[in-house]
Amino acid sequence: MERKTERQSPQPVTYRLSKYDDAYGMNKDEAERPPATTPGEWFSRKFPEKAFKYGAPLLEIVQTTQSHDSHVIPEALNEDFFASILTDERLGHHVIYYLPEHQFYFFDCRFDYYVPTSEEKLKLLLSQYLIQCAEEMPIGVNIQRLFLDLRSDENLQQIVKKARSLLAAGGSFFSLESGNMRIEGPEFYGQVAKMFTREKLTLNPAATMTITECYESFSRFCEDRKMQPMERRDFRSLMGDIIKEEFGLSLRHDLLGKNMKQQQGWKGLSARQEIKPENARKSSMEATDAQAPPKHFKLTE
Repeated sequence: MERKTERQSPQPVTYRLSKYDDAYGMNKDEAERPPATTPGEWFSRKFPEKAFKYGAPLLEIVQTTQSHDSHVIPEALNEDFFASILTDERLGHHVIYYLPEHQFYFFDCRFDYYVPTSEEKLKLLLSQYLIQCAEEMPIGVNIQRLFLDLRSDENLQQIVKKARSLLAAGGSFFSLESGNMRIEGPEFYGQVAKMFTREKLTLNPAATMTITECYESFSRFCEDRKMQPMERRDFRSLMGDIIKEEFGLSLRHDLLGKNMKQQQGWKGLSARQEIKPENARKSSMEATDAQAPPKHFKLTE
């Protein structure tokens, strides 16, 4: 998209919104594509889906000299586009702005949960993109604008501010049902508690389990997995909901603990009996012996 304008200058000036699209080889393999020649082409080649959705990354000025050489001056950033590239699953990073906490989070694929990040780090990411673009521009592109003016803290802050609405996520994003977890967030422990409930607890009409016994078992479960268990005061309400959902048992307040005092817990619930490796081998040998013929039995006459 180009628009010529009259200006008190000996050089014709054109305002342009450029993108690297199929006409430039986006339908070809990476090695076969010609290099980007403007900042707009560079960013839209790197983030084609974002450019398609939010438009050309930059407004550019093209000045043509009397010798017909063109000089490209990056004039302004498309804030919507640059806010959108803070998250890009193709490059392995996902960022959200969690509205209940007014906090940015990024997904750490090493641990499979979300980690809080700062606005300063997001501005640094945008700054590095602009520097990388400037380094790869051919002669004829005014890289001073990219390297200095457009990388100003004011510009970057405006983009991060735009990202708050563009990447906004509500309270349900970190609900137990969503599968999204923050490090040490309540939904993180909620997922762990559900795993513990399904692997370690079972219905047993003749048994009872107190909060204390359940928390001790949960703590061992977490320690075996190199995780820090949640505080006991948070554990009670969380497990009450999960056990009600999994087994239909409500938290009672009239159970007798080991000290013969009334405690909170569940009637009809117990820990699963775990078979230790040596017992498992013993059971297996006993089963094998049971199937083998008696020593005095002759297979042939």
